[in-house]
Amino acid sequence: MIDHGGHLRCWGLIDEIQAARAALVDASLPIVSVVIDGMERCVLDGTARWRCWPRERMTDRHRPASPGRGFFVSDDDECRIIDTGHVVCQWVSQSPRRIKRVRAALDVDSGSRYRCARRRGGQVDCWRRGDSSARRIHGLDAARSISVGDDLCALDRDDEVTCLQDMRNPVRVRNVAPASAIDVDAAFGCAVRSDRSVACWGNTGVTRRLAALLPNGDASVAHEAQSIPGLVDVEEVRVQRSYACTLGSDGSVRCWGQNDGFVLGDPTSAEYLAVPETVSGLPPMMSVQVLGDHTCATDGEGQRWCWLLGSEGPTKRGDSALLVADSPDSRCAVYPGDRLECDIRSAARSDQVVLTGLTSVEAMDAGGALTCVVAHGEVACFGKPSGSLVSAYWRSSAGWRATPEHMRVAVPGRALSVSVSETHACTVVETGDVYCWGNNDSGQVGASTGPDLAEPVPFESPLHVLGLPPVVSVAVGAWHTCALDRDRGVWCWGTGLATGQPSKRAPAPRQIESAALVALVSGDHHVCGLTTAHDVVCWGVNDRGQLGRGSVSQGDATMRPVQGLAEVTALSADRNTTCAVGRTGSVGCWGSNLVGVANAKYLPFAPEPIVVRPERMMLVR
Repeated sequence: MIDHGGHLRCWGLIDEIQAARAALVDASLPIVSVVIDGMERCVLDGTARWRCWPRERMTDRHRPASPGRGFFVSDDDECRIIDTGHVVCQWVSQSPRRIKRVRAALDVDSGSRYRCARRRGGQVDCWRRGDSSARRIHGLDAARSISVGDDLCALDRDDEVTCLQDMRNPVRVRNVAPASAIDVDAAFGCAVRSDRSVACWGNTGVTRRLAALLPNGDASVAHEAQSIPGLVDVEEVRVQRSYACTLGSDGSVRCWGQNDGFVLGDPTSAEYLAVPETVSGLPPMMSVQVLGDHTCATDGEGQRWCWLLGSEGPTKRGDSALLVADSPDSRCAVYPGDRLECDIRSAARSDQVVLTGLTSVEAMDAGGALTCVVAHGEVACFGKPSGSLVSAYWRSSAGWRATPEHMRVAVPGRALSVSVSETHACTVVETGDVYCWGNNDSGQVGASTGPDLAEPVPFESPLHVLGLPPVVSVAVGAWHTCALDRDRGVWCWGTGLATGQPSKRAPAPRQIESAALVALVSGDHHVCGLTTAHDVVCWGVNDRGQLGRGSVSQGDATMRPVQGLAEVTALSADRNTTCAVGRTGSVGCWGSNLVGVANAKYLPFAPEPIVVRPERMMLVR
């Protein structure tokens, strides 16, 4: 949080706080804005300079060269090591559970089917996705690091690498020892040897895409490593899907393998790179991350450089920015000179886009990989929406790219604000009317008059939502939309508990309650409001404790107060988490707890507000 003096105050993992302090040691006060996502943290300082640094891993202090970590988040579950050395996991719509038979854990990692933990003594325990009881992996008794893909691989104290398929039959990887670090993803693995060369291997089921990483393109011999030519003085190796990158002792980054999305840093290179090539345009780097759809590296000054589909090579993150909108799948920033740049990510690829023709951006919001802005009272959108929110792509011989053009939404009147989700978007104009467009399968856009009531509403003709009094703000979720009128009443439409009519599709606005709200925020399936009495009320889905009622449940369609908060002045929500700031500067957070900031015990969910005491905060800058 940012206090009244413009200082950044943080709480949670000590490694995170130390990383922030190092990155902001010379930042100019006051800190104006802060943005946090799964991979990096950024702040805007008093000179309009945007400063970013990568997320610190909990167990980096135990073994910096290892890919393991103190927590992980997958599509189905979240697991982390707690202070006692036990591992706590939480599956969607369930309460946190401690994994049985795991103790004294130093790090955990996850693969496609299994999750594994390494004990202090070098033993390894694994459990299937969704299970709550682990079993000891025989044959691995002296592991000093682990990495999990389709297989589990471990680097032992004798600098040998052992891998297991389906957690059975340990096999020693040949031609790799002595090794100092390993990384595994899918059915492929690489190791840095003690002489700082690199060797890689695949199992008998390795695909052609992965086999391209090996010098002879053949992985028919199971678990026999092949030396990668041209790699010397390597500090670390990172493997992701079907490509790999190394960091050299001189700070150079070299990549090879499948070049989908130009993740190897060269948009002119071939489909496959059998020999590692140096990524040009980079200063000496301190670390490298391979993220599937894009690749990033961090230099000695904490600046983050990334390359991805649509880019002409590495570009530095952290330049000055005036306005930022961020979501899990996109990040857009307005820079001096009315330059608008976005990174739009998906599971298959990433696009880096420079938008032209948009000046004087007044408001901006992102949902999924779609971003919409208000400029000169007009609404324009771009990105990778689901359904028919907007189509902004063209096909080129180099593959799919995002066009640098935006689509203007035909909104009558001057727009004041815009709210965007993964499925639809809405805007409020100066008359207090609301216009929405996008997917309408749940009635979240409104009551269409066409022959197919669930037909998506195109941006060329957004739907005027009828039946509303003059509105001051709108908040959209995944399947619903809620609006706050000038008399502080709340109106919702769509599908789900947040609409007050959970059992049916309700495209017509319906007043929820007259709660005298002054602000409204929405997650994917829950809504919270700030009352004139500075209390917080929430309603909707509660499978991750989003409603702040002390327990996880299906949810509640009734607006009810969140207990344990006082004199709240500001409110913010994302997909499954809500945070409130009190008049005295106190902060309370509840819901999904991916990085441990909402819960002192670092449990994945916090079903009731955890008020962060001032003495637990640390001054960063």
